[in-house]
Amino acid sequence: ARAIENLQKVGPDNLTDEQRAESEFKLGYAYFAQKEFDKAKLQFDRNKQGQHEYRYASAYYAGYLAYRAGDTQSARQDLALAAQNDAYRPVVPAMLTQIYYKEGDYDGLISYATEALKQTPPPQGADEMQLLLGDAYYQKQDFAKAAEYLDQYANGRKKIDPEVQYKIGYANFKQGDFKGAIGSLKGVAARRDSLGQNAAYHL
Repeated sequence: ARAIENLQKVGPDNLTDEQRAESEFKLGYAYFAQKEFDKAKLQFDRNKQGQHEYRYASAYYAGYLAYRAGDTQSARQDLALAAQNDAYRPVVPAMLTQIYYKEGDYDGLISYATEALKQTPPPQGADEMQLLLGDAYYQKQDFAKAAEYLDQYANGRKKIDPEVQYKIGYANFKQGDFKGAIGSLKGVAARRDSLGQNAAYHL
């Protein structure tokens, strides 16, 4: 709040280009931290246009805010720019994968996420990417690939969402891995809802 108060008093005409870029980004980030997202986006959108060190950070936050507002096309463009910078390259893939999933573009998701997961080190949020990748294959009824990625997501987790557990069981069932299917569907079948009924039926 104090940063906003002071940065608003700065006369941009009295600053060098680099100082102006820094001031603009920091004002945008201060608005972002205060959850004044509309004001923040105005700053980030202006700041990402320049050729300076803050453009990638501004593109990342502009992309995040566009995604949050449901403007996936703008989000995709901004995040692609942010991904050109080493600092943001590891964090962009998880959000772009979510965008593909939200748009129902399963082919795009599969193409993008399989390549992104090959990064060394893996991108941040790789486990969530595996979940969405598994679900994309599940929606396309490629149950072998769905089981592969959903198993990777589930591996080592103490608690798994019942819907994910059901999909793993169903994918195993469709491949003829009945032992694996029983192991996954058993826990879900105890539920007193439609998911539990479906699991019980397949069991």
